[in-house]
Amino acid sequence: MKLERQIIAILLATACTIPYVATASAQNSQNGTVDLSTIVISTSRKWEEDVRRIPGSVDVFSRAELEDVLADDIEDAIQFSPNAHIKETNAESLIVIRGIGSYDTAIYGPVGVFLNDIALPVNFMHNVNLFDVDRLEILKGPQGTVYGRNTEAGAIKITTRKPDDLPTAAIMVEPSYYDANRGNRPSLRAGGRVSVPIVDGKAGLSVSGQIVSSDGYVNNLTLNDSNAAEINAADTHTNLVLTPTQGLEISLAHTFHRAENGKDYFRFQSGPAATARHVVTHDQVSVQNDLAHVGGATVTYDAGAFEVTSITGLTSFDRDFVLDFNSTPFPGVTRFDLSDDTVSQEVRVTGGEQDDPFRWLFGVYGFQEKLDVLFDLAAIGVSRDTVVDTDGLAFFGQTTVSPFTRLHVTGGLRYEHLDLDGSMRFSNFFGTSAFTEDLSYNTWLPKASISYDVTDNAMVYVSASRGYLAGGYNYSFANSLETLTYGPEFTWNYELGIKKTSNDGRLSLDAALFYIDAKDKQVTELIPGGAQRISNAAKAHSQGGEISLTLKPKEGLALFSGLGFTQTRIDEFIGTIANGPVLLPFNFKGKKLPNAPEFTYNLGAEYTSHSGWFGRVDVLGTGEFYFDPANTLKQDSYVVTNVQAGRKWKGLEVALWSKNVFDEAYLTSAVNFLGSVLVEDAAPRSFGIRTTARW
Repeated sequence: MKLERQIIAILLATACTIPYVATASAQNSQNGTVDLSTIVISTSRKWEEDVRRIPGSVDVFSRAELEDVLADDIEDAIQFSPNAHIKETNAESLIVIRGIGSYDTAIYGPVGVFLNDIALPVNFMHNVNLFDVDRLEILKGPQGTVYGRNTEAGAIKITTRKPDDLPTAAIMVEPSYYDANRGNRPSLRAGGRVSVPIVDGKAGLSVSGQIVSSDGYVNNLTLNDSNAAEINAADTHTNLVLTPTQGLEISLAHTFHRAENGKDYFRFQSGPAATARHVVTHDQVSVQNDLAHVGGATVTYDAGAFEVTSITGLTSFDRDFVLDFNSTPFPGVTRFDLSDDTVSQEVRVTGGEQDDPFRWLFGVYGFQEKLDVLFDLAAIGVSRDTVVDTDGLAFFGQTTVSPFTRLHVTGGLRYEHLDLDGSMRFSNFFGTSAFTEDLSYNTWLPKASISYDVTDNAMVYVSASRGYLAGGYNYSFANSLETLTYGPEFTWNYELGIKKTSNDGRLSLDAALFYIDAKDKQVTELIPGGAQRISNAAKAHSQGGEISLTLKPKEGLALFSGLGFTQTRIDEFIGTIANGPVLLPFNFKGKKLPNAPEFTYNLGAEYTSHSGWFGRVDVLGTGEFYFDPANTLKQDSYVVTNVQAGRKWKGLEVALWSKNVFDEAYLTSAVNFLGSVLVEDAAPRSFGIRTTARW
C-alpha cells in the first residue's frame, strides 16, 4: 500500500504541474524548439477525426506504441487504459470498463470487440493477439448508438495493417522464459509479414503470421506434468486492397486463429486439497482447443459530397474444452463445446468533414447468429445442450452541428430489434427434458454531447448515452423453462471531461468524471435443486474519474501517467447465498460489483537516443476488488512492473524485456467450490529477447 500511495501521489503531483508545464511548453515553442505535436486519427464514431476533438474518453494506441508497452494481446494493452480491466481466466475473457462487467460464465459481455469493424460475438474471442495491428482504440462508456448491443460499458476497435505501397517484409523471433516453480520454462514467439503491390496504385496484398509455443508455468503433481498449461497457437492476417477507380476502395480481410492449450490452472487455495502458487493436483488433463475465422469485405466509395461504406462480416468460432471437474486427484470431467457462426452486413453513409458546421451519418445493420453450446458435467450426470438462433436489425444515425466556430452539438439514435429462438436439451440421472422459448426485444439507444473549444488546443465536453447488454439463455445452470431465459440490462452514462494539448505538443492531458446508472442488471441466483437462475433483479451504479497525462520534456524522452478511480455499489438486489447445503436469503445492497478495481494506474518513462538505443519502464497498478457479488472473495491491490531496453539499426532491432519484474503474486479468479476456495494464479515473472528484421 505504501508504494501505491507514493505512485498515486506522483500522478497527482504531476497533474498539479500542468499549468506550469503548459506555460513552459508555449515558451519553448516561441523560442524555436522543435514542434512535437502530432494528430492521432480515430474512427471510434465511424468517421475519421482527431482523437483530441472527440467528446468522450478514447485511448488510441499505434502499432509502435503497442510494441513499446509489450502488448502482445488485449490483456496486456488494457492495463494502459485507466478504469479498464480484464478478467482473463481459463474459462472466459471478461472485459470490465468503469466497473461494469457481466456475471460469471456469461457468453456475451458489456464491452464489444471489433476486428476491422466486424463484431467478435462471444467473449471467448475477445483477448485478441495484437501482432500486425495498425491501431487499437479503447472507447469508454456506452457505444450503443453506432455499435449496438453488448457495448453498454464500452468498445474496443482493432484495425489490422493494410498493404504497403512498396514491397516490404519483416521477420521477428522472440525466445523467452517464465520464472516458474521448477526453474525457467521456455517459450517462443515468432512471426513474419510480407506486403507486395500487385498492380501499382491499384492492388496490394499483405500476409502475416505468428506462432506461439510455451511450456507454460503450471506444475501438475498428480500427473507429474510440468507442462500442464502449455500453449500452442497460430494466427494469420491476410488483406487484399483494390482501388480500381478513383474514390473506390475494396478491402478483403481474413484473420485466422488456432490454439491447442493446456488448461490446468485451477488450484485450491484453502482446504485439504490446497496447493502452492502455480501447482495443481488434477487427475485429468485439462485442454482447450480454439478455432476462429474472421472474414470481411469492406467497400468504400467517396462521392465527394458523401461517402458510402459497406461492411460484410463472417465470423466462426469453435471451442472444445475438457476440464477436471473437481481440480483434485479424484475422478470427474467437465466438457464444454461451443460453436458460434455469425454473418453481418452494415451499410452507412457519411457526409461532412471534421471542421464543417454540419456532419452526419446514417446506417443500417443486420446480422444472423447461430450458437450451439454443450455443457456436460459428466461427473454428476448432468448435461445441457443449448441452441440459439438470433436475428437482428438496426437503424442508426448521428449528426454534429456547430452553430458557432467553437461550439459542437452531437446527437445520435439507434433503433435495434432482436429475435431469439432458443432451446435446451437437459439430461440428468432422472431422464431428459426439452425447453423452448422465443425472445424478442426492441431497443432505442440515444446519445448526446456538447463540446466547446476553449482554445485551439483545449476542449471541454459533457455527454449522456444509453447502452444495453442483450438478454439470452442460461446455458450453464438452467433446469426448467422458468430458469432458461433472462432479459437485457441497461445503463445510462453521464460524463464531463476536458482535453488539453500544449501548443508545441509536448504535453497532453485527458480527464473525465462519470456516473453510470445500471438497471435490470443480470445477476445469478442460487435456487433449490442445485441450479442457478439469471435474473434481471439488480440496480447498481458506478461513479469515478480518470486522468491521462503525457509529457515530452525533451526530444527522445517521454513520460506517461494514467489514473482511474471507480466506486461501484449494488443499490437493490435480494438474492441467496449458500451456507453449506442450505440456501439463505441475502441482501446485496451496498456491496461492490465484482471484478471492478477501485483504481488502476500506469506510470511510465521512455527514452530513445539518436544513436538508436532505447529503453522503457512501466509500473502498472490495480486496486482491490472482489470476485463475487457477496464480496467474500477479495483480491488485494497489486503492482506489476515491466521493462524493455534495446537498440535499433537500419532494418534491425534487438530488445531485451521482462514482464512482472518483481514477480508479483496475485489471482485472476476465485470461486467458492466444495467448501473451499478455488483460484487461478496470474503469470509469474517472464523475460526474453526480441529480434526484428525489416526490409
